[in-house]
Formats: sequence, structure tokens, C-alpha cells
Amino acid sequence: HRVDRRQRQMCIRDRLVASLIHGHDAIAHYLLAHGADPMLRSDFDDMTPLEAARRYRRTEFIAVLQAQGAKEERKPFWWRWLPV
Repeated sequence: HRVDRRQRQMCIRDRLVASLIHGHDAIAHYLLAHGADPMLRSDFDDMTPLEAARRYRRTEFIAVLQAQGAKEERKPFWWRWLPV
């Protein structure tokens, strides 16, 4: 079974957000300690790691992500309805 290049890139890009969503604390800490970008938006659900931590109530990671440089992005309420 072969994984196409685009699928592989999406998996790599989403690993920090996925570890936060699924409660894999050790993986999230490892990724952050080894240079994961705390502002990198996930391709899967268009969330940053900070947004994922807030949405899934991972309060212990909010301060960690902010210390790594994550900043809150303010979007207008209507941003979801814009065509891509």
C-alpha cells in the first residue's frame, strides 16, 4: 500500500495538533522540544496548536504553547463562510 506525497505531508504537518486533540502529552512535549512550530495551522481542520488546546480543554498546554511563541489569531465571525 502506497501513501501519496500529499497525504504524507498532511500527516507530518498535523502531528502537533493531532497529539493535542488526542491527549498524547509526551508526543506534544517532544515535538515542541524539538522545534515544532506552535503557529503552524493544521491542514486537516484549519486549527493552530493553540486553538486545538483551547477547543479540547488542554489547559496545561496553553501556557507551554504561548511560551513557545503561539499567539491568538482573531478572526471575524464570518471567516468560515468565505470561499477558499
